[in-house]
Amino acid sequence: MVKVRWGSCFSYCFSVTTGVRQGSVLSPSLFNIFMNLFVVRLRQVDIGCHINSLIIGCLLYADMLLICPSVNGLQNMLDLCMSVSNVLSLQFNPKKSYCIAIGKLAKLVISPMTLGDVSIPWVQSIKYLGVVINHGKSLSFNTGQVKRSFFSACNCIYARAKDLNELVHLFLQESYCLPILTYASAVVKYTVKQEDELNACWNSVYRKLFGFNKWESVKSFICGLDRLDLHYIIKKHRMMFYWRLSHSTSNFLHDILWCYFGEHFLCDSELLVILNSKTSSINDIYEHFRNMCI
Repeated sequence: MVKVRWGSCFSYCFSVTTGVRQGSVLSPSLFNIFMNLFVVRLRQVDIGCHINSLIIGCLLYADMLLICPSVNGLQNMLDLCMSVSNVLSLQFNPKKSYCIAIGKLAKLVISPMTLGDVSIPWVQSIKYLGVVINHGKSLSFNTGQVKRSFFSACNCIYARAKDLNELVHLFLQESYCLPILTYASAVVKYTVKQEDELNACWNSVYRKLFGFNKWESVKSFICGLDRLDLHYIIKKHRMMFYWRLSHSTSNFLHDILWCYFGEHFLCDSELLVILNSKTSSINDIYEHFRNMCI
């Protein structure tokens, strides 16, 4: 039996007949027990994308993401998930399920996938873990929503912090608005144009706070405040992420690191420092990187 608390008031008691109780310490474990059955069955049929000896066909966090190089294989995975859900008396929500095609043949007209008796449409973009992924020949991401959310948060702080000291105001922007621009930036590969646009968004904060004109550069001013522009902030996040991967005890993460990020390491001299400094801490590496930037 559970209750809902609103301030100091409680609702009447009622029983939870489906799902798990939100906020309970037991809920994640129960969720993992049930969802692991889907992963085990998908792994047994050996359907999905392969990276060397790894089979990556199902990614799980709060939502299930199925990955397959063929349409027939994807349909088989959906059918398998449906059969497992029937055994467990669970139900998928087809209205919140979508398919997206990424690759050389993405422009082909593909018949809708089916989940049970319901069709799942192919869409131009999906949002997964807060990141908008675009349909197309190669993996790409949409920054439109990121910019809208960023300016919405900035304007909210501007409206409430007009009388604050400029540096205090900047600290608020760094605490509440900057993370919107840098969310998932360690793993998302933005194009040069997209990263420049995000950097311009962050520079606009300095221009508005400190009275710069739109055509004036604030790069030197940012360095004078002992801060980094967004290009280097994103690179700092990537360095920290790669460092944690390279120092992880998980063989799976090591394989992902070398398969997916190996090319990026070879193209970036700063990131090579991480590979050559297994005994160094992330703080030492970051200080070395920061001294190069300022």
